[in-house]
Amino acid sequence: MRSSTQAFRGLLVAFAMVALVACGGKQTGDDFVSLYPPALEELRDGQYSAAISAIGVGTHPQRNIAASRAAIDADAKIAQQFNSEIANLTQAFTEAVNDEALEHFQQTTENFSLAEVQGIQEVRTVVRQSESGYEAFVLKVVNPEIMKDLIDQQRNALTEFKATQAYQDLEQRVEEYRARQN
Repeated sequence: MRSSTQAFRGLLVAFAMVALVACGGKQTGDDFVSLYPPALEELRDGQYSAAISAIGVGTHPQRNIAASRAAIDADAKIAQQFNSEIANLTQAFTEAVNDEALEHFQQTTENFSLAEVQGIQEVRTVVRQSESGYEAFVLKVVNPEIMKDLIDQQRNALTEFKATQAYQDLEQRVEEYRARQN
């Protein structure tokens, strides 16, 4: 008796979950509204699509503080992306080389971790009035050439890395970035 009650409850919960999922509403993916100003998204997805980029957001009753917060947010997002890009390159390299080269490469990647991301360029800022003060959006980019330059600085340590597909992909990304800037 007890097991049939538990089975009935389980069936009832499963039915309720299916009903809730089926009642998702009429809004489709096409109705998605972005938080960011369209002008910044167009720049990020167009001219700067090959760059490491981020749109930072900041709010505050004072306009200049809102803009500063947005700039700091963009810097933080770029730092995260930069670290992610280095991690992806590291993984691709570790899959492509032997243990001896890997040990040398690990020492080199420690240098990347310590390197401060330089060359962050503020492309555009949009500030608009909101009910609570100001809302600021800042688009910042880092030319992928910065990452390539860091790798080139370690040329001797990375001779094998330059032969990998990951490095060739990075070179292609740099060329795309240069082409979009001209």
